[in-house]
Amino acid sequence: QVYTGGIVTALRSDSTFYLSSGSGPWSGIYVFSDFFNLNVGDSVTLNAEVVEYFELTELKNITNLQVISLGNSTNANSCNTAAVSTEEFEGCLVKVSDAICNNTNAGFGEWVINDGSGDINVDDLLYDYPNPTMNSVYDVTGIVDFSFSEFKLLPRSSSDVSQSVSIDESSITNFDFYPNPLNSDNLNVEVDKNSSIIIYDYSGQIIRFFYLKPGINNLNLSNISNGLYLIKYGSETYMFSKI
Repeated sequence: QVYTGGIVTALRSDSTFYLSSGSGPWSGIYVFSDFFNLNVGDSVTLNAEVVEYFELTELKNITNLQVISLGNSTNANSCNTAAVSTEEFEGCLVKVSDAICNNTNAGFGEWVINDGSGDINVDDLLYDYPNPTMNSVYDVTGIVDFSFSEFKLLPRSSSDVSQSVSIDESSITNFDFYPNPLNSDNLNVEVDKNSSIIIYDYSGQIIRFFYLKPGINNLNLSNISNGLYLIKYGSETYMFSKI
């Protein structure tokens, strides 16, 4: 049994809701109660019971809920996609930046993004983003939820999803990278305009994503193991190895 409070960050269609208090890990939680007419931005206090429901931590049996103030704002926690897939951010409002869509249809209205640290499914429970684009780069804000044994990111509205402008592949004229094989931690990539590359391992999993500026870009690859990799630049794919 707890007495707690926070700011409403999202509402489900059944009027259950998510609360945020402060920022960082463990700052959000799902509240299983449809007895209250609340809005995003409401600051509330309440008594509740803490339970685990199919491994989702939630508050239930809510009593003495009081609305303290209205129209409050909350800041999303900046996270990589790997951090979103952890219990410490379950129920929290987070923002993932520069993540690539590597699966537009993962089933049940879900699609998948990865910023190089790991996959996270984007779910349509609160908002159904129309027609995600394969290999496009997205910034996604949303609530971290856990269902059917998976962590998922739940954008709340169209303003929670933004797509980066894609590169005009026909205008790409110069691309070079060295050394190959890579026998250090730094790969030099030379381009003649603002662009980006995606690095995959040989099984097709996204490893890293980089924005590139005109000239020579020094990319730190100290966190990847020795082996064969693929670089996708525009419509072209190149192979390199790290030894």
